[in-house]
Amino acid sequence: MTVSNVDDHREMTAGPENGEGLEYQKDFIGKMIKKPLAKGDHWYLLDHKWFKQWKKYVGFNQWETGSVGEPSANPGPINNSGLLIEHDNPEDLREHLIDELDYVLMPEEAWTKLVEWYGLAAGQKPIARTVVDFGMFLKNLKVEIYRMELKLCLNPNLKDAKTYRFSKVATVEEVEKVCRKLFNVPESAKTRLWNRFSTNTLEIMTEKNRTIQDESLYSAQILVLEVQNPDGTWPRNSSNPPDTRKAVEQNYMVSSAAGSKIPSYSSTGAGLCGLTNLGNTCFMNSALQCMSNTPVLTEYFLSDMHVNEINRDNPLGMHGEIAESYANLIKAMWSGNHTSFALKVFKQKVGRFAPQFNGYMQQDCQELMSFLLDGLHEDLNRVKKKPYIEAKNSEGRPDHVLAKEAWSNYLKRNDSIVVDTFHGLLKSTLVCPECDHVSVTFDPFCYLSLPLPNRKERVVNVIAFMLTNPRPIKLRINVPPDRCTWNDFYSMIVRTLMTKHRNLVIAQVCADKTVERVIEPSDDKFEETTDSLHVYETPCWPWKGAGSLVRVYTRVISNNQDSDNAFTYAKIFGVPFYVYFQNRMTTVDAIYNTCLSWLKGRFVSPKEVQAESDEETQMEVDTEDGKEERPEKFKQSLFEVNIVNEMANTRMPTARNHVRLEKRAFVTLDCLPEVKEAIFEESKCTSYMSRDHPRTNRSYTKQPIELSECLDLFTTMEQLGTDDLWFCPVCKKQQQATKRFNLWSLPPILIIHLKRFSFNRYFREKLDVVVNFPVKDLSMGKWVLDPKHKSVPYDLIGVANHTGNLGAGHYTAYAKNKITKKWNHFDDLNVSSISENDIVSKQAYVLFYQRREDPTSQNGSDAEKGASSTPAEVNQAGMDAEAPHSSQANNSSSSFEAMDDSGIDYEI
Repeated sequence: MTVSNVDDHREMTAGPENGEGLEYQKDFIGKMIKKPLAKGDHWYLLDHKWFKQWKKYVGFNQWETGSVGEPSANPGPINNSGLLIEHDNPEDLREHLIDELDYVLMPEEAWTKLVEWYGLAAGQKPIARTVVDFGMFLKNLKVEIYRMELKLCLNPNLKDAKTYRFSKVATVEEVEKVCRKLFNVPESAKTRLWNRFSTNTLEIMTEKNRTIQDESLYSAQILVLEVQNPDGTWPRNSSNPPDTRKAVEQNYMVSSAAGSKIPSYSSTGAGLCGLTNLGNTCFMNSALQCMSNTPVLTEYFLSDMHVNEINRDNPLGMHGEIAESYANLIKAMWSGNHTSFALKVFKQKVGRFAPQFNGYMQQDCQELMSFLLDGLHEDLNRVKKKPYIEAKNSEGRPDHVLAKEAWSNYLKRNDSIVVDTFHGLLKSTLVCPECDHVSVTFDPFCYLSLPLPNRKERVVNVIAFMLTNPRPIKLRINVPPDRCTWNDFYSMIVRTLMTKHRNLVIAQVCADKTVERVIEPSDDKFEETTDSLHVYETPCWPWKGAGSLVRVYTRVISNNQDSDNAFTYAKIFGVPFYVYFQNRMTTVDAIYNTCLSWLKGRFVSPKEVQAESDEETQMEVDTEDGKEERPEKFKQSLFEVNIVNEMANTRMPTARNHVRLEKRAFVTLDCLPEVKEAIFEESKCTSYMSRDHPRTNRSYTKQPIELSECLDLFTTMEQLGTDDLWFCPVCKKQQQATKRFNLWSLPPILIIHLKRFSFNRYFREKLDVVVNFPVKDLSMGKWVLDPKHKSVPYDLIGVANHTGNLGAGHYTAYAKNKITKKWNHFDDLNVSSISENDIVSKQAYVLFYQRREDPTSQNGSDAEKGASSTPAEVNQAGMDAEAPHSSQANNSSSSFEAMDDSGIDYEI
């Protein structure tokens, strides 16, 4: 962490003397942050750490009033450096910042007041962002945090690009004006703007009022400015070019109207069509490849069965636009005429109805699948007028009656190819812990989200700093999979260190070497974190008594010599550490000697310390008034001691022989660069000894999980959380009930979502353990309650994979081709074959299973099947009762049939 304005240490009191005390600040900011968004307004990013400290200082929350007005809690000047890649460039935000976790948003009035009260750290500029309308159909006001970065070229120099950031609601006309200015085009010259859609394709942007989001441009896309020749002609082609937007869209999309034709590029296998990554759209590509290789759904669209079922009047649907766009996409992918395909038009359609997918940030593949299946269902819902269904009491009635009734009622309002293909039935049981009342409901599901059992111990690395050992010790602690408290974790550390006491402090240390929090032993649940955990031994029990536990940072003082923006700053180096004082009252010399004693032999050479002290090093630091010599007492000091508030930007007022160690304040040892170079051995910070917890397996690896374990966990009884209470109709109050899910009936296509991502207050984690799932012969009979369920096995037909972490991962897909019966690997526009033996991996995220045809299901009429008492059979009846073409397809398992506009049948 870089901290500005170290030497002046101006103390920001922001109290009654300016007429606006802490109570006023709290009320004013509290009202302003509730201000509704208005298009065009400016909001400002504020580092969440700073805001969190400010809330403590003013007592913003009722439960945080212990440090109201304390100088040690003063947040000091606003410091947003943690949000930026470059300290002084408000455009260069770090990637994947999250609202309310990394930053908070302040309206302009609130930001102005905060700067007036506390100031802005030297060298920084406000990070202002504009409220814009997102979405092309459903408008959604949002503060645009990340602007679109485009590459601008002047024709014909396509390799010489200039990068510029635009709002996503900037118009083509505004972009063209910027291009003209960047390339110094005379006002009299005529220009036109081209979108370099792909390497060999340019698309003219003729509609000047369309925005960047309307054009579906993506990050780093190349735009080319063309200047008209003096004779009135255009360098690229004639002066009256065709409407290339339409031409390009026809080139890449298949119209659903009769008479359209797919252009022939190169003959390739049907369905073996890659999808271009338009900028973080791999999540969409992966989802679509899995859905495309779902035979019954793809056949439905290829045979145009959707045309007569589009429900344009459904208020919950998208007026048929999603269904039509998806049909066009599927026809293009299965035409056999494309090796790759750009999703520009389809993505634009999705963005119109789901603004969360409109930008170019990485999204969740499973969430997109859920939206698409729900959107297709509503667009194709055969129910034109949904009847009102009155809920009935379930008490005392058998399960099979409740299930049949629930499914029948559901079909009265929901009847589509999506319901026929993907929907099953869940039984949900709730039990009141007070009166034992049991509530049973049956609800449809489109996919199963299965938790991954945490049955393996986690190995947590901890760095320990002991009083008698100069070298840090790297501990490997095995944390059990069941409930583990911080008290338990302290005990594990004690056993690993083989100490006889618990005089230890655990601190969570961030990558910038600052301490996020100190963790006291308690019965709170242990929560893993991406930050480092450090343990410090203290001479006595640090949590009670009149003493003071003090955090210490070592910092090097440097000067920014920029004449326009000169300032002094300090940078933390080494590692933070803790020292303990028996009394809160002490002296600067005592603090200095205690800290130096801790450093000697660890990171500071005792001989070098003595040599530097003998030379009576004179510390000088530039101030606004010129060079300032430290008092005589400091002349032999290697470090200058400062007592600093929690935000590291306000020095506490002290007298040399009379220092009070306030709560949450800490010490900084500041030195000059030459002193740091001479005495500090930074390599010792990572020169660890190693020690394992007695139960730690040194050859520890993440053991695979079986899919059956995930299903067992999904159907296990669990207690609801305190934030997810259930209203008991008997007790007439909210209860922390126990809940259990059971499967009642399953659909022909079973989608299984593996819940690999977990979150807590301090940690965002992806569980990248291998889940072993069968490629063939998945039997679900064990988990299905319906006594009439026929245990027909499922075979895998698709897998959506995720590699990497939460914020910067990549999606791919494996899918089995209906025609060739072979597996293929889809990685954006690249398609390759893959062995069935390589399908199971730790990247698997969403699984698509297809139920095998049951020979006995062909017996009896469709009407008899429709009258079946089980939802599973009713579900299958919905499949069998489709149009004649559908039944023919069921009898022909070898191919799909589709017809192009020329009237020639082709197989895909």
